[in-house]
Amino acid sequence: MTDGKAERGRGYSMGCATGEGYSANYLAAKHRISAQQARDLLQEVGPDRERLNLTASAVRRAMQD
Repeated sequence: MTDGKAERGRGYSMGCATGEGYSANYLAAKHRISAQQARDLLQEVGPDRERLNLTASAVRRAMQD
C-alpha cells in the first residue's frame, strides 16, 4: 500500500456524487418534504439539481400555506 495521496485507489471515488442527480432521500431531507414528494419531483423534473431545488422549495412553501 502506498502513502501517496494521489494514489487512493478505485474505492476512494466510489462515494462521490459529482455530476450525479439527487437521491430522493437527500432531496426530501434538504427541503423538508416527504420522500414520496421527492420521488415524484424526480420523476417530473428529472436530474437537474437547480430545477429540483426551485420546485422543491415551491412545494415546501405550498405546504406551509
